[in-house]
Amino acid sequence: ALFMKGVSQADAEKAVEVVFKDNNDCVGDEKSIVGLSKQSMDHLYVQASKQWSRGQNVPLETRKSRIIRWLQYRGFDWNVISIILKKLDKHEQNPP
Repeated sequence: ALFMKGVSQADAEKAVEVVFKDNNDCVGDEKSIVGLSKQSMDHLYVQASKQWSRGQNVPLETRKSRIIRWLQYRGFDWNVISIILKKLDKHEQNPP
């Protein structure tokens, strides 16, 4: 798909390697379940946090359902969604 959009093969391979490479600084269970690098998960968490903070005036269950829909719309499976939800919920209960 990347080649059809004009991305060179070298750039496509480099991007795939960055996103999907096995590196030891990832959390073991999360890496094996979701297949994303720690950098990708961290970036996704930051983006989801921005969405999460937009709904501070609504009940918690509504916020959760909005985040679930937001992530599903972007093509993430339930394993990724549940990890992000747990992090958001944990951050909500224990702010820095």
